[in-house]
Amino acid sequence: MIFKFKLISSLIIIGYSSLFLFYAQNVLQDAQDRLALFERSFSSSLSFLLSDAINDVLIVRPENFNTERLKRFSFYNPQYSQVRVLDLEGQELIRINNYLSKKQIVVDQELLQNKKDRYYIQDILQSKKEIYVSSLDYNFEKGKAEEGNLTLRIGRRYDQLNRLFFLNISDNYFKRFLKDFNNIDILLKSNHPEYSPGALFPFSDTPFLTKVELEKVSDYLKEMQVTHRPLEFYLKLDFSSYRKRFWWGLLIFFLISLATLIFYVRYLKNKSESLFYSGMYKQFIDESFILSMTDKSGKITYVNENFCKISGFSAEELLGRDHRILNSGMHDKEFFQEMWETLKKGEVFNAEICNRNKSGDYYWVQSFIAPLHDADSKVIGYVSVRYDTTEERNLRSELNEVNKEKKMFNQAIMANIGRMSAGLSHQFSTPISTLNTSIDLMEDELKEKGFWDQDADMAIFIKNMRETVFEMINLTTYIKQLSRLGHTDQLNKNEFANLEDIITHSLELSSKKLTDLGIVILWNRDEFKGRVCGNELLISQVFINLITNTLYELRAYEDRWLKIWAKQKGDEVYVYFQDSGRTPDHEICEQMFTPYFSTKDLSQGTGLGLSLCKEILHKYDGDIDIIEKEPNTTFCLKFKFYSLN
Repeated sequence: MIFKFKLISSLIIIGYSSLFLFYAQNVLQDAQDRLALFERSFSSSLSFLLSDAINDVLIVRPENFNTERLKRFSFYNPQYSQVRVLDLEGQELIRINNYLSKKQIVVDQELLQNKKDRYYIQDILQSKKEIYVSSLDYNFEKGKAEEGNLTLRIGRRYDQLNRLFFLNISDNYFKRFLKDFNNIDILLKSNHPEYSPGALFPFSDTPFLTKVELEKVSDYLKEMQVTHRPLEFYLKLDFSSYRKRFWWGLLIFFLISLATLIFYVRYLKNKSESLFYSGMYKQFIDESFILSMTDKSGKITYVNENFCKISGFSAEELLGRDHRILNSGMHDKEFFQEMWETLKKGEVFNAEICNRNKSGDYYWVQSFIAPLHDADSKVIGYVSVRYDTTEERNLRSELNEVNKEKKMFNQAIMANIGRMSAGLSHQFSTPISTLNTSIDLMEDELKEKGFWDQDADMAIFIKNMRETVFEMINLTTYIKQLSRLGHTDQLNKNEFANLEDIITHSLELSSKKLTDLGIVILWNRDEFKGRVCGNELLISQVFINLITNTLYELRAYEDRWLKIWAKQKGDEVYVYFQDSGRTPDHEICEQMFTPYFSTKDLSQGTGLGLSLCKEILHKYDGDIDIIEKEPNTTFCLKFKFYSLN
């Protein structure tokens, strides 16, 4: 089979090489045809390009020296890579980059440069002529010549306006009509003996247009424009060197291809035999993993040192036996049936397996078992690569136990808070009711004795007292609701609250403090037309808590605003609560929903606010989190959403 493969591959390469040689002869003939075509087209193309550029410089008037008009001019004249207006000091005032793109780029003012050290600026200022044509030379960018990027500059001087106007023609535009002509040297020639010819666009050794002996080009092009005679040039094509390079390249290609094919065939022959026994690869596997190999019947034919170390058996005790010597009894028959069915399909079986070592101790390994094939793709055995996961599994078990204990601890805390809250609510209810009644009696007494109409501030005082009592009543009700958080079964998940009313109520309760701090509220009521799952008072306390945090945080900022918006996704609504404060550090964001964590002084809060907010929302299948990627402090609240329809 290998000999047949060699023969067919060799015939294909020989046939391909013969066809390639025939194609090469046609390429040379095509080059000769292109040379004749290029000779007719290049002279007129370059002459027209230069003539048009000089005419454009003469046509553009000073009143057109503004960004929009020059941008439009650049759009209709893509041959100009740059359109520039400078003052007589060489400072760029306007620069528009084109570079054959469909979009004209107006360079920002801070990026404009001073070009007074450029030779063409000095030449045009010293010249007595109004029109200036530079040498065809390399473009300079940030003080460095860009080799392979020729530029021709046509400029005009406006002394009275203190302005210079320049158009740049780069070789990107020349390449448009030169891209099909390779290996052609274009030489300028002149009727004046003192102007020696120079290579203008040599293509033979580089894909870019480059300059060779072009010191006299500027004067020559000016002369050509004045006399209105066409550009004269020489064309030179070295076919002999072209043919030699081509033949030698083909010969080398054929020899390399033939040698590569022979080497590859030998490599395929030995590939299956040397795959696992080659030096560095085998060393890497042996030192990093637990490795074993078996024959088709499952008898162990090879084990590495790591296998012996973790199993407690020596290689002599394992060779010739199957892996049932390590069976822990943890896995049922279906497990091993699935393994053999996977291997029979030629696929890799991957699972975490519990084994028992020689001492009777259990250990866990992540196992990857795959079939081994010979050169004819027949199964000759199986290889297993494993790594020890016993410690990782023990750590996972310990972590699960810690999480269970943490959950029980948090539940105990919430239950204690609930009992405490219920007691406080009961103690406050009677004094608050008495205070509310006293306010009513005071108002009636003031009206009866005529003091009510005499003092206009009296009604305001009574109103403020009523609002304070109302907040105390709401707080008492809220404390009663908190006492229920420790008992999940007492919460009614079929309760619904109007989201717009909740936010409106929360903002009204804090309106005075928000106004006193000059915090601007930004929210659109139309985004909150709907109901969410949850008790209205409890959900209100979530928003009141967030507003309280905002009031505390924004005292340190001059720019103070609060923005609330909502986005609905399916049967869920996400409410975003953002203020002008800076997002806390990552370490703080990770802990801010942990009970008793707070960045405030002890006098400012207990650190239970955000953790209770999260607990409340969790009870109603919602959630709250902080968006760390936002520059301003932004909380995202998730609710189950129901429309009003």
